[in-house]
Amino acid sequence: MLNLPESSNFFCSIHSLISKMTIADYFVSQGWQVRKTTWEDFELGCLWAELVLESHDPVLLHGLLMADKFDELLALLNELNIAYRSELYDEQGELIAQIMRQK
Repeated sequence: MLNLPESSNFFCSIHSLISKMTIADYFVSQGWQVRKTTWEDFELGCLWAELVLESHDPVLLHGLLMADKFDELLALLNELNIAYRSELYDEQGELIAQIMRQK
């Protein structure tokens, strides 16, 4: 992995009826590595992110993300046509980006 932060810096709550399996399958179709970690939860990874997809109502997506790939990750989420709220933090824990998308 390339220069990932040492601690979680990306947090996203997904407000949609879409299943975690559908989200995981979409990421696989985009070239990401996906691993099931529990009966219902997943780890999603690529060269620039290591994320966890878990929980219900809302579904949570969080983990390590190269800051300059924030927009690229949001473009993937936008392709799913879902509502979400995402936040990106710097190494000092300061909020540097926040995006809310309504469906």
